[in-house]
Amino acid sequence: MKHDTSQRDALILAVDETLCVIADALYRLSDQDDSRERFPLVVTDKLSHALRSVHRYQPRAVIVCASREHLGKTSTLIEQLHRRRSHDPVLAIVGKHDDQVERAVRIAGATHYFPIESASDARAIGDVIGGASIRVSVSTLGRQRSVKRSRASPPAPRSRGHPHSSFLF
Repeated sequence: MKHDTSQRDALILAVDETLCVIADALYRLSDQDDSRERFPLVVTDKLSHALRSVHRYQPRAVIVCASREHLGKTSTLIEQLHRRRSHDPVLAIVGKHDDQVERAVRIAGATHYFPIESASDARAIGDVIGGASIRVSVSTLGRQRSVKRSRASPPAPRSRGHPHSSFLF
């Protein structure tokens, strides 16, 4: 079996199937027919599989779906991505803003944090990934309030590591 190894704009990672709704929200905001191909979604609870996927697709940025329920695995994944690919942006996206999740993913090494609540959030993700990578169809959103949360660089982490990895190896 031959794998496509062409570079993608971004790779979306989720540690559980329940987090796919966050990626789906990002896909809905994009008005591009090929968004699923340009931003493939990989769902895995195995760190090694996630890292192999990043190596295979060579994305300009990695987007990690996050939630409070899966914060341990998500933080471990972000920490490993930051450690192994510190030159690439790691974006954490959530369905709705959560202070605890934002704090944890930033400590783990996420360079950006975005709640996917409106078109401006998706546009900001596109700016981070590389300009016009994500074009947004505002007509599908109605009138939603935007809460943009991103920084040019991550805050200095106060702590690193977790006593036990929640990933299966």
